[in-house]
Amino acid sequence: TYEAKVYAPDVAREGYEFAGWYADAALTQKVNFVGENAPTAPAKTVSYYAKWEGVENTVTFATNGGSAVDSKIGITGETIAAPAEPSRTGYAFAGWYSDQNCTKKWDFDSDTVPGAMTLYAGWTPAQYTVTFDANEGTVETASKSVTYTEVYGELPTPTRQGYDFLGWFTAQTDGAQVREDDRVTITAGQTLYAHWTAGEVNYTVKHYQQNVENDRYTEVSSETLSGITNQTTAAAAKTYTGFTAQPVTQQTIKADGSTVVKIYYDRLTYTVTWMNGTETLRTDTVRYGGGIAYTGTTPTKTETGHTCTFTGWNTAADGTGTARTDSVTVTGNVIWYAQFRSTPNTYTISYERVPSGVDNPNPTSYTYGGTVTLKALSR
Repeated sequence: TYEAKVYAPDVAREGYEFAGWYADAALTQKVNFVGENAPTAPAKTVSYYAKWEGVENTVTFATNGGSAVDSKIGITGETIAAPAEPSRTGYAFAGWYSDQNCTKKWDFDSDTVPGAMTLYAGWTPAQYTVTFDANEGTVETASKSVTYTEVYGELPTPTRQGYDFLGWFTAQTDGAQVREDDRVTITAGQTLYAHWTAGEVNYTVKHYQQNVENDRYTEVSSETLSGITNQTTAAAAKTYTGFTAQPVTQQTIKADGSTVVKIYYDRLTYTVTWMNGTETLRTDTVRYGGGIAYTGTTPTKTETGHTCTFTGWNTAADGTGTARTDSVTVTGNVIWYAQFRSTPNTYTISYERVPSGVDNPNPTSYTYGGTVTLKALSR
């Protein structure tokens, strides 16, 4: 009612204290509504504005598994300073959120305290670098990033010649094995080491035969065998006609496939005897497959009424065996017999006391073993 006393109502606002009524929205003209000082109703509609002052509120920080953070006092309607960041093993702090599911992030620069409240710590699983040490092998992937509490995921497969890969381990020797489906529990960078077991690898066996003409050896064949790295080779000598193998020196199998076992074969030696009838002219020792020429004095033979010419050698004294040629090689003990061609001698016939002028029709020579018929002379 016009000119009647105006008494303000009681008001309340959560988180605030009432600080009086004001005649302007800017809250500069305070109006006293107490007792006789209360204003009277004017001849128009007027508005009065309540002034509120924020109260102190407890802001609690729930760290969701992180280190404890002390609560703060925040004034309603005002911002608060951010507390020290909490820590949590295996996680990176992702900020404070006004909801427990951590979907509404709190901005300390602009968000104001509505009253007593709780802010919730958000976390992001930490990522760490895992470095791969091939441990004398080779690996294409040097490192990868893994996330705390998640599985390691795909791990690279290293290679090492002569070895089989056993897996990745936390120490160069011994240690715990880490598999692709293992959960990450590390809280710092990690090095994983490849472990190996000796594997199958090839090695070479070479066969050398002694030369005919000297004491050196020439490779005649090669073969590839396989065995386990660091174990002993199992090379075996072959059988070659005319040769005998030396003892085989086995080797330790190298992982890089460079192991070579050399087997040497000595030529057998045989006796070559040169005979002239029952007479031994000389005896030579010759290696298997070799050839040898007679180097003594040319054999001779004496036969009454004949001239004997040396013609070569034969395995039989009577010439019914195998004749020797320049291409014959020694494959065993052999006796060579000198062979001769026997030619009857021709002799001169002399006639005595044949008168001069008498024609002598008789032959002037004859061949040993032949016959001569003498004709009578005429005078």
